[in-house]
Amino acid sequence: MAGIRRRVRGVSTTRERRILVALFAAGVATFALLYSAQAVLPAFGAEFGVTPAGSTLAVSLATIGLGVALLVAGPLSETYGRIRLIRASMTLSGLVALACAVAPDWRTLLALRLVEGVTLAGVPAVATAYLREEMPRGFHARAAGLYVGGTALGGMIGRLVTAGVADVAGWRWGLAAAGAVGIGCALAVQLTLPASRNFTAAPARPRHLAALVRPAATDPALLALYGIGCCAMGAFVAVFNTLAYRLTAAPFGLSLAAVGLVFLVYPAGSVSSAVAGRFADRIGRRSVVAIGCGVTALGVVVTLVGAALLLSRCGGAPPSDGAPPPSTCAGQQSPMVTQPPQLTPLHRQL
Repeated sequence: MAGIRRRVRGVSTTRERRILVALFAAGVATFALLYSAQAVLPAFGAEFGVTPAGSTLAVSLATIGLGVALLVAGPLSETYGRIRLIRASMTLSGLVALACAVAPDWRTLLALRLVEGVTLAGVPAVATAYLREEMPRGFHARAAGLYVGGTALGGMIGRLVTAGVADVAGWRWGLAAAGAVGIGCALAVQLTLPASRNFTAAPARPRHLAALVRPAATDPALLALYGIGCCAMGAFVAVFNTLAYRLTAAPFGLSLAAVGLVFLVYPAGSVSSAVAGRFADRIGRRSVVAIGCGVTALGVVVTLVGAALLLSRCGGAPPSDGAPPPSTCAGQQSPMVTQPPQLTPLHRQL
């Protein structure tokens, strides 16, 4: 919070401070809810009997729902209103997140995760447009940076909270805790986000809305950027999906809470984003994209080599179904995750 105060201190009015605080909270909630399920993928496999590949649908479907809904949410905000869309998005997303915690079966959980991706789209689709309309020109970059910082912090908080609670009380309570974070952020948005002053609603005609969507769906340059972003995020998410299974299996045998600590590397992404932006101004965007892809690939290779060396010393890789081998490096009993205390199931209490 000290960092938020330092950034907000340079803003001239109370209204502008409220905008920054509200959008920071919205950024936290968006990524906390979007990726909360990633921290408990092994628990899904144990609960519903799905394979590691199948369990990742809990993350993939939410991301797909978000990506598709973004194409609609932006034009919709031109008629429905940016404030109304942001507030509705936050409230509905928090409620859907709580519903995920009480899903009775795997198909219902997947359907709710898809819906959650759709409801989350309201914030990233209009946040920057709202900032451009409501903030002084000199504060656009600072405001956008604070929002992006909120998304990075949310991605880390959502995984840490979910993993920590799930390790003690089970994955349902872990998702409920993430939902509580989302509800808290939604409340902050409802109380602090001021009404728009510079927004002018567009005609609510299907033809007009289609005209707004068409450039985003047909421009070749934008389509190329979508492809780059899709591949980059796909690789990023896939690596962390895999880590959850590998680190809970032997020879590591880590608990869900310990695996969640891996996500403490998230702030490095915030720093590297700022550095990449400065380098883009100096050497060009194309060069920075290529360098970024190279650094990412190098990081994956180093991770694979290190894991391969460790596994070769400890008796090979774990089985393909994600179950642990019977021993660890020291030849002792595998310290796999023990079953959490059996609390009364959340879905029965509700």
